[in-house]
Amino acid sequence: MKALYELIIGRLKLVPEIKWVDKKNGQQDSSLSYPGVLISFASTNKDITESGDQEQDITVTLTAVFDGTGLRSSSNVSAATFDRALDYERICDDIYKKLQGYSTSDFEAFSCKSIGDDTRTDGYISKTMIFQTSGYYYIE
Repeated sequence: MKALYELIIGRLKLVPEIKWVDKKNGQQDSSLSYPGVLISFASTNKDITESGDQEQDITVTLTAVFDGTGLRSSSNVSAATFDRALDYERICDDIYKKLQGYSTSDFEAFSCKSIGDDTRTDGYISKTMIFQTSGYYYIE
């Protein structure tokens, strides 16, 4: 998964607003600058080649996290406040565009299976995007 993690980090570095990318380990740190992206993986083996390499279907879950302090997206706020509150949607669209359909010689094209807002009560805003790909785990 290291190669896939590095590939995703490289793609997310193309979104200039992203301040950090990390594997999801339950962390949420108020000392971090936001926005950031948490990544987790799940895989299932499809085939094993004669050399022992394993082809895997891989689910990649990205959670984009934003500081939601003071952001209000009510229809009763000014246009400027509304636009600033929904700027995270533009950043999430950029993340989607960097991965959707992207492929390499080691990984099939990423295909987004779902995108959704997460319900939170801690002052953060987050959106989870789930992508599918497949690739080979090479036995050394």
